[in-house]
Amino acid sequence: DGSMYSQAKETVGKIKHLMEAAGGTMNDIIRVDIYVTDIKQREAVWKARKEVFTGDFQTSTLVEVKALATPQLSVEVNAIGFLGGSAG
Repeated sequence: DGSMYSQAKETVGKIKHLMEAAGGTMNDIIRVDIYVTDIKQREAVWKARKEVFTGDFQTSTLVEVKALATPQLSVEVNAIGFLGGSAG
């Protein structure tokens, strides 16, 4: 539907898929940087994030930007993982 929530949900879902394909889990994510075009919609991003990540959030940054490289996008997520780095 193009909403910030649906874009964030799809993006973190892709991150989860990639981590699992590499033999890791979402607990192996050690840092997340999120860029949004409307900071007022941050709750939608956090809702999507909570559906995939468990426990305490990793070290993270949430930044509002004027625009993203693809004009139709309103959220972009950069995640850094360390395979084997999770406690569980």
